Amino acid sequence: MKRSLVCLILLVAFSWNLFCAPASLIQSYEPYTEQEFPSWSKTLRRSETIFFGSLPISLTVASLGYSAALALGAPPIAPTTAGETIAMFSIAAGLSLIVALVDYILGEIQ
Repeated sequence: MKRSLVCLILLVAFSWNLFCAPASLIQSYEPYTEQEFPSWSKTLRRSETIFFGSLPISLTVASLGYSAALALGAPPIAPTTAGETIAMFSIAAGLSLIVALVDYILGEIQ
């Protein structure tokens, strides 16, 4: 029963293009203009992309740094594993925020 339901859902999902309007009825594409978006939204989008793009790298750096600190004898940040994970994610988010702010400041200087 479950397999037939999954197959039916996949069939409907992948055949959706058969029921769409033909290309002749769809309006033609108009590219964005320079004035369509304000400059602050472009800056915010760039900062968001840099923040989330650097997050995996900074999470790796935070995790390796925390593991190295524990190996060298530093006390744990939190008593539970969940607390340590939240602390590492917080540190990684802070590092990514610093990277995004540095990019914004360097962009404003130039």
